[in-house]
Amino acid sequence: MPMRTFIFAAGIMLAAAAAVACASSDTPERGVLVGGKNRPGFQWGSCEFDIPVDASVDCGYLTVPEDRSQPERRHIRLHVGVFRTKATEKAPDPILYLGGGPGENSTEASSYFYKDYIEPFLKNRDFIVLDQRGTGYSQPHLDCPELKDLYRQTLDEDLSREESRAKEMQVVTSCHDRLSSEGVNFASYRSAESAADANDLRLALGYQSWNLYGVSYGTRLALTVMRDFPQGVRSVVLDSSYPLQVNLYTGIEPNARRAMDVFFSGCAADAGCNSAYPHLRDVFFNTIARLNASPVRETIANPLTGFLYQDVVVDGDDLLNFLFQALYSTDSIPVLPRVIYEVANGDTHLMGQIMGGFLAELEELFSPGMHISVQCSDEVAFTNVDEVAAAMAPYPELAGLTEGEAFSGQGVFPVCQMWGAAPPDPKENAPVSSDVPTLVLSGEYDPITPPEWGQQVADTLSRHFFYVFPGVGHGVATVNDCTQAIMHAFVSNPGTEPDTSCIGGMSGPAWSD
Repeated sequence: MPMRTFIFAAGIMLAAAAAVACASSDTPERGVLVGGKNRPGFQWGSCEFDIPVDASVDCGYLTVPEDRSQPERRHIRLHVGVFRTKATEKAPDPILYLGGGPGENSTEASSYFYKDYIEPFLKNRDFIVLDQRGTGYSQPHLDCPELKDLYRQTLDEDLSREESRAKEMQVVTSCHDRLSSEGVNFASYRSAESAADANDLRLALGYQSWNLYGVSYGTRLALTVMRDFPQGVRSVVLDSSYPLQVNLYTGIEPNARRAMDVFFSGCAADAGCNSAYPHLRDVFFNTIARLNASPVRETIANPLTGFLYQDVVVDGDDLLNFLFQALYSTDSIPVLPRVIYEVANGDTHLMGQIMGGFLAELEELFSPGMHISVQCSDEVAFTNVDEVAAAMAPYPELAGLTEGEAFSGQGVFPVCQMWGAAPPDPKENAPVSSDVPTLVLSGEYDPITPPEWGQQVADTLSRHFFYVFPGVGHGVATVNDCTQAIMHAFVSNPGTEPDTSCIGGMSGPAWSD
């Protein structure tokens, strides 16, 4: 099983954000250090990432203590990009986008998601992307090139689940040892510290208030900001929610099975899809068994670099992981029945094209060390091997999602024992209560953060609006005009329920022939 992907990070690698400008309308000049005795420092400078065409962006670095319990010791720098609105009457409160993963390289990703995720907000607000500590162009960057090299080197190998996990564990240990020798304090890379960084950014840039926009893991970080630093938060959009109180690792397989059931049932209920692709569920699982017995090979291209990976081994577990990851993407869902039938008939070309996007996200837009640090501290610490095994037991047909992974299922525990993340704080496993106006959005087909999790988040937020969108995967807010209109109406007037009548006009996927 050569195609290794991070269970929570792959799929829709979205973005992140932060803030700029002062309470006045004046913008500090580049090269000026913003801050003071009781305020963190911000230094304007150059943008390290590719600036999208026609975008107006100012960039810089926020300097914060790596360990806030020892603020006089080592400091780290977080890269920030501020996309400027060209409106003559600009709202004083920008959007702070909190990226997913954890571990997304958000400023770099902004070049790719600018049209869908940033530009719509620039009608009257600035939009800010932030490389969270340990990610992207922030310093230090908790990247693990050793791990990415392993994935490239083993794409043409037919590894067993045990061999795959053992190799991953070996190179993750090498990455840990290298970062440790460079002075990284792994215990300082967790959600609570990133939330404090966000608040420090607001203070450094002089904003009285701003709006949080979190997607996937970014919703967990937004909830942490709401809990620890509610002052200055005008409104919050939680897109594909990851509540603090849930158990991600016991939820992977039941959540995946729920989404797959929605997918197979959706095709079966549509006359056209069911006619073109009958018995889709049986075809899918039969093909998994056949490919695990006799893998095939495919050429996969990285769409960001154009690099071709030759003779990539594709087995049944890869097909299972493919469907799981592809259900993240609303745009991909309509074509998935066709992909499954093509693979069943020996044609893996289209599947390989989509897989190339997964590889690109992992190689170009993701910091594995940050992912491990956050998950070990904030999530893995609150569960154990027996709980995960018991949750997996009812889903033997989905074992290939987790059994070979050193970052999910039972394999994550030895990684965390070795890594040295922060010890658990009970509040990181408790629901967040808040009266900040919040819009909670969930997708019907989401395989990793199901609508049930959105409801759990909403239950402890006294001023919330919660909506589930039919036919939508992971990452809801910008998939069509309806979702965008609801989000923008909410941000404009957080205390007023937005007009959601357009949801009634949405239906299941427009299945491809």
